[in-house]
Amino acid sequence: MIVEQYVHTLIPQDAQFCPKAEQVSRFVKGLTNLGAAPLDSQLKILKPSGHVRSFADPLTGEIRTIPGKEIVALDCGADLGRIVHF
Repeated sequence: MIVEQYVHTLIPQDAQFCPKAEQVSRFVKGLTNLGAAPLDSQLKILKPSGHVRSFADPLTGEIRTIPGKEIVALDCGADLGRIVHF
């Protein structure tokens, strides 16, 4: 079985270069309309969950915290606007 995966991470250094949800939605729709989107595509968004995980660093003993993330799976790019807030 061959599995193809394309992952694109949108993390701009400057916030003004971050695409709007509508722009990403139009991009995904455009790929679909061209027939260029994968047949069984899934769009997943990783967003902050509001939870924090703490742990002791095994080398230093220092307490570290990591913000929790939530994975939101979408059927198409049209749903982006309802979950993405800048």
